[in-house]
Amino acid sequence: MGKTKLLTNFVTQRVEQWSHTLTHPATRVALAKLRRGLGKKPGTLPDLWEYTLEGLDDELLSHTENPTYEEWAIYLALTLYAYHQRGQTRSMHKPGASFGDAMRLLATEGSIGKRSEAVTRRMQALVSADSIESIAIHLRSLVGQLRSHAIPLDYVLLAKDLYGLQYEDSKDKITLHWGQDYYKKYVKKMEDENHD
Repeated sequence: MGKTKLLTNFVTQRVEQWSHTLTHPATRVALAKLRRGLGKKPGTLPDLWEYTLEGLDDELLSHTENPTYEEWAIYLALTLYAYHQRGQTRSMHKPGASFGDAMRLLATEGSIGKRSEAVTRRMQALVSADSIESIAIHLRSLVGQLRSHAIPLDYVLLAKDLYGLQYEDSKDKITLHWGQDYYKKYVKKMEDENHD
């Protein structure tokens, strides 16, 4: 099994379990602990190891002092999910809701035909980020906005994207896909509304 599949299986198992047990005390504790991991490097908070490392395939684990790309992607996806879920009564993980889709909904929230320049600027800053740490900072801000508007996101797909963003040869493909979802589907929606 490839690394991407191992990574997505791990995130799927965690997020789907939590999404179906949001009111369970153990889930609430797990998500609260994960939120404390925002802005931190994977592996630095022992309280999070059981959620971000336990059961992780050895092929994805670091054998140096630096987290692997897979560990970064998993850690960011899970801590951001916990942050997004805070104060929400329904799951903020929605399979199929790509990052570009969620940003389009956020940018057009409450308006028809007008896109938020602030969201567009934040997306551009995210896409221009040159390290996973910078990506994490920009994502936290955007996920905070999604949380404020209760707009869900596919966290398995986000983990996969975060993994790919760390490789130069796949970063452009991922950001192109985000841009297509952010603009193309919006244009189609506007065209459909104009034909009614």
